[in-house]
Amino acid sequence: MRTSHAIALVVLSAACSYPPIQLSPGAAKIQVGRSDPPDNYELIGPITGQDGAGCGAMGGLGTYDRAFSRLRNQAASMGADYVAITTITEPHLASPGCFSNLFVINGMAYRKVAEAPSPIPVQTSPPSAGDNANLVEQLKQLKDLHAAGALSDEEFERAKARLLE
Repeated sequence: MRTSHAIALVVLSAACSYPPIQLSPGAAKIQVGRSDPPDNYELIGPITGQDGAGCGAMGGLGTYDRAFSRLRNQAASMGADYVAITTITEPHLASPGCFSNLFVINGMAYRKVAEAPSPIPVQTSPPSAGDNANLVEQLKQLKDLHAAGALSDEEFERAKARLLE
């Protein structure tokens, strides 16, 4: 009796496992991440890789690896170089009596349009009202130190010049 259970278990588990999905040419080079790519990439559009089918035992349970391979193959067919993953949905209880077997990876596909991203410009912003108030306070403190004799005329002028730069 135990032998027949073991054989049935092996037959059932063999029927439920699927071979790995082969990557198409170029699919292995696709970079995948959770964030948007640098500005040397342009958006192609939404992309989905999924694996699994049906409901419960009446379908086939999806896997992350197979969904990920399908995502990369789809990206290669779109001419993408990068995929930013937006959501991952694992197999789950979809409704009472139905366990969804789908493993779904959604993302956005991008194509590289330049070898390097743009250099990040250094942005200087005008001083805010708070910065001006702080500067006035520091100048008052310098003046008080100078008036008290703690700073010479030369030291006072140098310190004031540094603050005003």
